[in-house]
Amino acid sequence: MHSSPPPDSFKRKRTTGSEYLCYVLEVGDCCALPFEPERPVAVWRDKVEKLFPGLKSYLFYKVNLEDASQEKIEALRDDNTLMGHLAIMKGSRGQAEELGDPRPGHREVDIVIAPIAPPPPPPPHPRALFIQALKDKDISPSQFAPATYGSATDSAEKLRTHPAADRPLAAQPDIPNTLLCGVFRRFEDNVQSSHPSPADYHLAVALRGCMSEIHTDKQPLRDAVNELFTMRFGESMAPHWIDGTYMVDGLQFFNTTKVALVRYKEDASEGPEPQFQVAHDYSIVTAQAAEEDGQSRLPLLLMTCVGSVLTFLGGVWNSEKPVVQKLFDATASFDWSQRDEPAMKRAARLMCAYTIAIAEISEYENPAQSPQFPDVTSWEDSQHQKHQFHYLERADHLLFRAIDESNHPLLIKFTQHQYSAALHTFCAQKGFAPELKAAVNIGGWWTMVIMVDLSGEYHSIGERGEFLQTVTQSRLEQFKNAVRGMHDAGFVHGDIHLGNILVHKTDTSKPLLLVGFDWGGSENDDVCYPGVMNTVVRRHPEAHSGLPIEAEHDRFMLNVL
Repeated sequence: MHSSPPPDSFKRKRTTGSEYLCYVLEVGDCCALPFEPERPVAVWRDKVEKLFPGLKSYLFYKVNLEDASQEKIEALRDDNTLMGHLAIMKGSRGQAEELGDPRPGHREVDIVIAPIAPPPPPPPHPRALFIQALKDKDISPSQFAPATYGSATDSAEKLRTHPAADRPLAAQPDIPNTLLCGVFRRFEDNVQSSHPSPADYHLAVALRGCMSEIHTDKQPLRDAVNELFTMRFGESMAPHWIDGTYMVDGLQFFNTTKVALVRYKEDASEGPEPQFQVAHDYSIVTAQAAEEDGQSRLPLLLMTCVGSVLTFLGGVWNSEKPVVQKLFDATASFDWSQRDEPAMKRAARLMCAYTIAIAEISEYENPAQSPQFPDVTSWEDSQHQKHQFHYLERADHLLFRAIDESNHPLLIKFTQHQYSAALHTFCAQKGFAPELKAAVNIGGWWTMVIMVDLSGEYHSIGERGEFLQTVTQSRLEQFKNAVRGMHDAGFVHGDIHLGNILVHKTDTSKPLLLVGFDWGGSENDDVCYPGVMNTVVRRHPEAHSGLPIEAEHDRFMLNVL
């Protein structure tokens, strides 16, 4: 960068003992111009044109520096048209790592002048990557034959980038389909406890008649099932072309809305996996709508009909891609013997649950909040008063930060364990657990737990050495006494480890708090350990999956602390 004595109009002016004035010029490329109190920096018009022959416009800045930490910038434009906005960044000794180390012995500021590029385009739609991959690779039959998708020869990478019905395990979503869409929770409940109508029984028996036959090709099976569903619901489940390039085995509409999708296979034999195929079908069928509306969840009930076995899955979009998972206990074999009344009732309950679900999907309205969160956004208290909340972020796997209608912070937790509201409430009332607002059964085996969020004040310390350095012995004894009181009241916890103990960040006088009441409860209720337990945590030798939780186990874990 060229530097020479400035003309009168560009001379440095000293107005106070610590304020200096200089002019610097944007020249199209980033450049660091050191400001030295003894010598102002300036670049003149003729020199700029020689040094940068391609430059078509430029901009002068008057920089007023006070105590090397504040700046006031005023643009001085000439008659040329500016190519764009410019940015100025200042540096000081405290920012040397960001803008370069100032030379020792100089009171200077590194001034970096750089053009600001035009505003960047908005970030791609979160679903754009998935949808583009779908368009590039999968819609064209010449590039991707639907009949072969899901075969054992498919790469693991492809199975990870497509909805794969819970396989492999690494592809399972962070938030399951039953939390993204309440239709699927209610479907699972109805499979267990619904009361089928005569029409549901008739459909189940008729399906048994055609599905129990031996088929060497899937077309007769498809045609027979389609005829029965058309008679029952007045809507066909016939093959359907998507954009004239991709055909699915069966797509059902209800009141002009897509509600169900089916994939057939004549028998359980070698070849493509129908559950992978129907998951892929779902992504193709819903891709355009998902791209047009980033908030739409687009639930569909999915089926695989493999010989005599009918399996139901739920397909729904989160904020990035489709989530397709099997629905709990939603598989039935339609080849039961004439005397197998329980099997017939089970099949009829499936038909009843299906009937209810497609009616709900036909009238489905997207929740107001983003599909990156569960669809549940309120709860009722014991007085039947409804409380709304708004999700802010996901704090952990199925733990979310939220705010209520008064902007008070909440933690929303979803669990399928035996969450003990009684134990949580007892501990909160004794002052060693966060306040519990509610623990609500939302269906589909899920419990939603709403508690006060104390993460601004408390945190967990997972490393034992740091925990013992932070927590005083008196506070630890106070916590142990609280747990003893919990035992005296007839409760057990079962999972007292460092991750479930909260420590106040600044006030050493505050008591430790206990969280994680998913396993515990009253000893009189024979509460047991879950099937899957954290094996990293040290536990009592007799603490194993499925066995009762005992107070002695809690005491063992306390001593490990």
